[in-house]
Amino acid sequence: MATDQNAVLVLLEKRQLFPHLLSQKYPHVLSKILEAWESPEAIDACFQGLMFAEPRRKQGFPENVMTEIFALAKFHDSLYPRVASSPLDIWSHSLDISNSKSVLTDDVALKG
Repeated sequence: MATDQNAVLVLLEKRQLFPHLLSQKYPHVLSKILEAWESPEAIDACFQGLMFAEPRRKQGFPENVMTEIFALAKFHDSLYPRVASSPLDIWSHSLDISNSKSVLTDDVALKG
């Protein structure tokens, strides 16, 4: 697994997305992300847990570190796009809904 993690780090460096602050200040968090990188379920849970802190937890991450975490999540999504999103993603079905509305509108226009 360490080889896969190194490959991810090299890719991030090449794309100028290496999370330097996260690596320096929170290496255990970066390690957690890298361990979950190849598993859709694990990476979703990891990013959800990092980005949406429970109120009883600590203050969270500084803004510049959160920016790096968001960039990693976005980059991961660009590498591994999924048709079916997480059930926590409230926008995952918005395209389906908007398409079905336009079909209904077209049907009404044709009948009217």
